[in-house]
Amino acid sequence: MKKVKKITGLVLAVSFLAILVYPSLVLTQEKEITGENVYQANCGKCHSERNATERSDDEWAVIVNHMRVRGGLTAKESRAVLEYLQENND
Repeated sequence: MKKVKKITGLVLAVSFLAILVYPSLVLTQEKEITGENVYQANCGKCHSERNATERSDDEWAVIVNHMRVRGGLTAKESRAVLEYLQENND
């Protein structure tokens, strides 16, 4: 019974990770990764998207670093999102 619970938990964890990563993979296939595209495909899945002007450059850096882990973004994707947010927060 414990083995079944472990396997079930593992399957659920992998499924959840796939749900988080899949939009980025589809979005960026055969395309240049842009911060705006990654942001639109990922950030609104779990909460409402925020306007770039709501935070400063430093605040966005902290938020994107945290959400990279939580959202399953690659380093390239998170850099693109950070650049997008910082360029548009005037």
